[in-house]
Amino acid sequence: DVSGVSAGTPVPPPSARRAAALDDEGFVGRLRRRGREASELGVVTMLLLLLIPAALAAALLGNRKG
Repeated sequence: DVSGVSAGTPVPPPSARRAAALDDEGFVGRLRRRGREASELGVVTMLLLLLIPAALAAALLGNRKG
């Protein structure tokens, strides 16, 4: 066989291989994998970091009695 696996050996599906890899994966490894899977999370985080202070400032400035 070209791939190095004999024809009689069943090959597990990718999800089973991924689950087996997760069993011995640590917390940091999981975080790195999640970071690679969700690259759009950075955009969401930046929006939240900008919008939350802006909303707080608007609420505080709107409540001022001038």
